[in-house]
Amino acid sequence: MATDAAAPRWRARPHGVRLHQVVATQAAAVPVLISAAVGGPILLVAAAGAIALLLATWLRVRERWAYEWLAIGLRFIARRRTAATVLQVATQGTRLSSTDLPGGPAAVLADDSGLTMLLELGDPAALLAEARTELPAPWELLSDDGRARPPGRVQLLLTGVPAPAGTLGSGPVAGSYRMLTEGRALGHARAMLAVRVLRAEGWSDGELHRTLTGQVRRLAKRLPAQPVDAAGTAGTLADLAYADPTAEIHEDWTVLRVGGLAQVTFHGQPRAVAGPSAALLTRLLHLPAAATTVTLTADLPESGSDEPPLISVAVRLAAAEPATLNAAAGALRQLAAGEHVRLRRRDGEHGPGLAATLPLGVTNHSPHGELGGEPEPRRQRQPRAGKPRQPGQVPDRERTGPDAGFGRLVLPTAWAGLTVGRNRYGHPVLIRLFRPEHTRALMIGGMRCAQLVVFRAMAVGARVLVRTDRPHAWEPFVRGTATPGSTIGIVPPDRPADLPPSSPVRPLLVVLDVPLRPATCDGATPPSNAAHPRAGAHPAPGVTSINAATINASDIAAGWPTQPDSGGFPHPAAADAWAEATAEARTGARAGAWTGATAEARAEATADARTQATAGAWTGATADARTEPPTNAWTEATADAGPWTATLTVREAFGAADVGAAIGADLLLLQALRSAEAALIGTALALGDTAQLLTRMRPGMVGVINRQAVRWAMLSPTPVEKVLVGDPDRSTDEP
Repeated sequence: MATDAAAPRWRARPHGVRLHQVVATQAAAVPVLISAAVGGPILLVAAAGAIALLLATWLRVRERWAYEWLAIGLRFIARRRTAATVLQVATQGTRLSSTDLPGGPAAVLADDSGLTMLLELGDPAALLAEARTELPAPWELLSDDGRARPPGRVQLLLTGVPAPAGTLGSGPVAGSYRMLTEGRALGHARAMLAVRVLRAEGWSDGELHRTLTGQVRRLAKRLPAQPVDAAGTAGTLADLAYADPTAEIHEDWTVLRVGGLAQVTFHGQPRAVAGPSAALLTRLLHLPAAATTVTLTADLPESGSDEPPLISVAVRLAAAEPATLNAAAGALRQLAAGEHVRLRRRDGEHGPGLAATLPLGVTNHSPHGELGGEPEPRRQRQPRAGKPRQPGQVPDRERTGPDAGFGRLVLPTAWAGLTVGRNRYGHPVLIRLFRPEHTRALMIGGMRCAQLVVFRAMAVGARVLVRTDRPHAWEPFVRGTATPGSTIGIVPPDRPADLPPSSPVRPLLVVLDVPLRPATCDGATPPSNAAHPRAGAHPAPGVTSINAATINASDIAAGWPTQPDSGGFPHPAAADAWAEATAEARTGARAGAWTGATAEARAEATADARTQATAGAWTGATADARTEPPTNAWTEATADAGPWTATLTVREAFGAADVGAAIGADLLLLQALRSAEAALIGTALALGDTAQLLTRMRPGMVGVINRQAVRWAMLSPTPVEKVLVGDPDRSTDEP
């Protein structure tokens, strides 16, 4: 774990001037005065040394003293800046153990400075957006109950991935999703608490352990929180670093490169009378980056002390492109300046900054002038003389301190997920299609409804792989939605494909648009999938299968043979759909369809899309792969699927052969059903009278069912979706 300055207290000094700067000035003057009596070369050498010392002591560059930059540079050179995994950088010197709590085992992280335990706020595996949960300021969570306790630390971590994803720019996917959600929802969010007790004189390891577990038990009862166990700690830290656990990490002077993302960190300490508000923390999660992490850390004094908590803030931004990262950094400074919170970019210290933005209870307090002054030496604190404080009593100094303006924090998990539609109040209905575990979803409805869900999943940054035996029905949609930053591919159901890695920033959606054979296994197990079409079968003439990992305005791949003279669009519907989309983009009849795109950019994108090359791009889907034996589509798509991956099985009609898939699904998306279909599903899922409501849904309405609840939503397609996808209603004449 990064070096932890244990529980320092800071004394404010004017302009950040500290004692050693005064001493250094005096030390520079003494040799000059002594050598002045001698004169000659000795005086010149002494004068040059004094000038260098004074420049290092008093020259200020980018909000830091020159000697601070020198120290940072030396540490940067000496520090190991490349590692095979994120954990090697963030958890150096940390020992992982486990302890038993009433709710199950919990991980304990121990180092030379203290002990830490992690709490997950909310349920990260929940399929539906959680109820609104409010939290007080972190430093209010552990009230003083009058019992002796060592100095401690409470760290609140919030992480969010904006929606639409920052990689999409201003294309139709991003513009449409922004119209749908009005910028109120995140694609992904997570909230965690790190509770830490610091080593202090007179406190044994056993006493520290008992104090820590007692605090965590009380928090778990008071909050919707669950401790993180030892087995899940590594994966949690990797997810919060936006990287695969095995991704290599490299620290440059200006950025930290983790996998394919560049990340920068900021550190700041708010003023004593103006702490960061809960509203500020919420707004920071919507910064135009690929992902944002905010930690708010409170150093708590020992029991009996009336000193206010020491509050610090750390922010980490992640983006794939430098321009996106710089834009997000500028927006961050503007938001922080509005609440008088000074943030400093930690160039040369992004490795330690990463540890400060993970739930490790680490804070990188450093004695910089703009952050409050000089740290007092670590020592055993004694309660101040005077009237003893009653249990739960808050001293006057704390009532006017940084907690005065914090307010109540609504956990971002209440408004994060994929927007499937709107409820009767006009609010987004959110589903957690992408979670730290694999999600199996079943849709019973029309293909256009499935394409609408895929279109919206692309808006939250998802890569999409469609396994289908009717590529002609998907190709117009793929061509119409091809934009820079989007990733979608189409492969036959029996073709092996090397799936790209998934993460909270870039999840993976696998769409299975293939029929099922009659169930031959227990109803609770997903039935086998028919390999359809059969191995060696050829598609209809003129049909092109788009078999690409990345499809954008300049690259569409072809995986199935086409007629040499077919050219252009292989299906008339594709030409019609693209013509409508092009006319819509050129005339701008529906406002906001192409947010931020100029006329020239639209024309260029249209021309590029019409002249796309046909070259195989999806990894593993080569000509050699076509000769391999067919595989079970359900098994291949789900057996090897990992976290942040969802499998969406599409059924235009529901029969007895699909009952096993419905029982095995984590989530069901249903359009209006026929009576026989509703009876089958109602019996399989024990829906009772709710099953009859599935036949009376209005056009454009869907039911969202998981194992605990049923929710209703209007799809509410945007003008862009109406052009690129079409009418998503399930007509009565569908099979």
